[in-house]
Amino acid sequence: MKAATLGAMGMAAALMAPTSANAQWTVEMTITSAFVEDSDAIVIYTAGGGNNGCAANSWVFHAANEDRRGRAWATALTALSLGKKIKFWFSGGCGAFGFHQASAIQIIS
Repeated sequence: MKAATLGAMGMAAALMAPTSANAQWTVEMTITSAFVEDSDAIVIYTAGGGNNGCAANSWVFHAANEDRRGRAWATALTALSLGKKIKFWFSGGCGAFGFHQASAIQIIS
């Protein structure tokens, strides 16, 4: 019982960490190119985004599982092919390659 409580408390602490507390949707951006890296990370280059100390207009998307990664990749390709703007859910930190870390993507109509 104590282990489950401590586990839940650890989860809550992780959710309250500064990187999570600062998480937010980005400004609207246009995808200029995208590819899937060898590690299955989705790398997306944009126009119109800031840099927040990371590589400007450079994003790396890591999904929790293959299904989520597939949906994110489909969303990115749809936005790219239709010329739609997107927003990322950005945690505030720089990830692989010094790129912004994103954990969600949405298409803006």
